[in-house]
Amino acid sequence: MLKPFHKFTSAGDAPRGGRLLAIVWVGATTAGQSCVININGEDFWTGMTDTTSTYLGISFGNEGVPARSISCQSIAAGTSCYVYYGDNG
Repeated sequence: MLKPFHKFTSAGDAPRGGRLLAIVWVGATTAGQSCVININGEDFWTGMTDTTSTYLGISFGNEGVPARSISCQSIAAGTSCYVYYGDNG
């Protein structure tokens, strides 16, 4: 079961790590804007838009990706990035 764990609207750290199942980035954008997510201190996922309306994301399957820490390094103003965890996250 997917459940939202954390909603990023600006750069910062999530309160805790866990088993990361998916990332979804949404909002009104301009071409070239991006959202960058790090896990365990390393760049992990970058979404970049080429349009004015963004709905980008990635799923990591049922097993997910272990993440001791998660942070949003950058995010376009006026957008949101949702990080999803599994039940054991």
